[in-house]
Amino acid sequence: MPIEPFVEDVASDPLFAKEKAKYLIEKENVRILIGPYTSACRKAVIPVLKQYNVLLFFTQLFTKAMNKTNGFTTRVLCPISSCNFLFRG
Repeated sequence: MPIEPFVEDVASDPLFAKEKAKYLIEKENVRILIGPYTSACRKAVIPVLKQYNVLLFFTQLFTKAMNKTNGFTTRVLCPISSCNFLFRG
């Protein structure tokens, strides 16, 4: 099954990040989210990720909000660490 990337800019807005994540999961069948960059946006999307059992990868080394969630941290994920990739598959 091919992987189709989506690139979205949530403008570091937690409410917009939550809305965009929900839209892409429900309408575009996104199963993996890479990003968002800010901890506020990550905190905002956590309930959506849990509800739909979607995985999150992000570039920060640690954030308390991601403890015991569907999140994984990485050191370097892409050249521009603020990029948000969403995959449908």
